[in-house]
Amino acid sequence: MFWMLVLKAALPRYRASGERHYLLEMIAYLSDRARTTEPHRILAQGISGLNTITFMPASPSLTTSPDIAPDPSGVTTTPITEEQPLIAIYHSHNSESFVPTTGQTHIYNDPDKTIVRVGLELAKELQALGAAVVHSAEDHVRQAHDQSYTRSLVTITNILSTYPDVDYVFDLHRDGVPRALTTMKMDGHDVARVEIVIGTNEALGHPKWRDNYAFALELQSKFDDLYPGFSRGILQRNLSRFNQHVHPNAILIEVGGHENSMEEAIRATKYLAQVIMAMGK
Repeated sequence: MFWMLVLKAALPRYRASGERHYLLEMIAYLSDRARTTEPHRILAQGISGLNTITFMPASPSLTTSPDIAPDPSGVTTTPITEEQPLIAIYHSHNSESFVPTTGQTHIYNDPDKTIVRVGLELAKELQALGAAVVHSAEDHVRQAHDQSYTRSLVTITNILSTYPDVDYVFDLHRDGVPRALTTMKMDGHDVARVEIVIGTNEALGHPKWRDNYAFALELQSKFDDLYPGFSRGILQRNLSRFNQHVHPNAILIEVGGHENSMEEAIRATKYLAQVIMAMGK
């Protein structure tokens, strides 16, 4: 990915449909990689056998506050009926936080200060509008950030096996691009904008990504109808699949960026929930 972005920098006229400027892609890539891996995992690339050693985490194990996940599984559910859309929300990068609120880009021991809290607020907004919601606060990043999607695949697979009638699957994140791109005024307040991300890599075992993309197009149309400009659009990433192969209506949604406050991200959940519910069942 790094060298691909360097090549694009040398070919400024090249830009794929729906793709961000290469500088923004580079910022997002490097900001992720700066936090990607624990030191012993880097060393293990050159020291055989180091991967077999179990290292204790440098800080306490992840704890989840009772109001986010009252049950030990880390999953909160709301009552389900056949008439309601059933929506699954989880977080592959559950440690993502909001710098103006927390002073840090990632927090590993307090979900109330991360994107998990935004997921909980979205679940509440959806429930208030009549949806049934399964929300997971499961940790996927503490042991190794670069294996987060492998761990979150287990989470979403378990949810779908328990709730096979799920209508929509949302992996909720926050972006790593500047505030100017991720913020707008809505009803007189600063609100974090959202972006839809679709993985299109068939080589990873994702031959039906067009189903995800069709769903994303339909959702984007609802954004345009109800709140023009609230969505930054659909970003296709041709090197990834983001576990979207598990369901035809599975997408990744970025809510704001690291330069947004938690309050701005939470404000966005009201509008996001209304757009989702406009999709029907």
